[in-house]
Amino acid sequence: MVMDRRIQQHIKALGQILKKAREVQQLYPRTFFVLTGETLLSFFYLHHRFSQDPDFVISGAPEREEYQIIQTFSRALREMGRLEAIDINPEFGHYEWVLHHPTSVSKVEVTRKFNREELPCKCVEGLKVESLKGALLGKVEAFMWRSDPKDLVDLLVAYQHYPLTVIQTLEHAQTWISDFRYIDFLIRLENAELNLQGLILWNVREEELLHIRHALIAHFTDPQALMRFARQISRNMIDPSPHPLELIQQELSSINGVVKQATFSASKTLES
Repeated sequence: MVMDRRIQQHIKALGQILKKAREVQQLYPRTFFVLTGETLLSFFYLHHRFSQDPDFVISGAPEREEYQIIQTFSRALREMGRLEAIDINPEFGHYEWVLHHPTSVSKVEVTRKFNREELPCKCVEGLKVESLKGALLGKVEAFMWRSDPKDLVDLLVAYQHYPLTVIQTLEHAQTWISDFRYIDFLIRLENAELNLQGLILWNVREEELLHIRHALIAHFTDPQALMRFARQISRNMIDPSPHPLELIQQELSSINGVVKQATFSASKTLES
């Protein structure tokens, strides 16, 4: 697969960031500090689009330990290039940097979430990542409170491949997401613009996403719609084309091919 050189550079930098994160995880093995967000969904579960900005979630850590993890992680990132602090807010548990890698620029974000450690994380060749349900909870929350076209695309592709997990996530959303209401989610789902411009997508078509959105909306009014949709996609599942993660496989060979393992098998074995 021929790719833009910039994508190759971003993937190389991402591999190095994940390596640094794994090193920090090994220093704090009992702490819930894991990869989450769109990079996790894109590369480890859905394999549907390119994402270069990794997000991490920390949960259940004492204040001092959270501070130590943030300091250790930021020092590790500085070993890769110039690290620019964008938002460092210990009170609200939000830490955001821009990493100026020699070949690319990436935004790296760590967010504190309460009680997320109650959802067991997964481990892919030593790298701790959030479960699909946990990652989707974060995506639902992002979809509700910001206007980013990527959020709708990610939710629809997740529903295409894992409809039961998406519905289960929504059923528990009120427990995990402050002020979440189904009616608000449904209104936003119906009215949000489906905009694919600027996204680097694989095996995703706009007309297919429109059909998936109608199917997800139907679930709220027709209890049998979900099972019909699940049976339909299981009969019509198309083998995905190879993704450009073969490049990141090489970069991650020093940590036993984290994404190599995830590329071809994690979409099924990591679902929970």
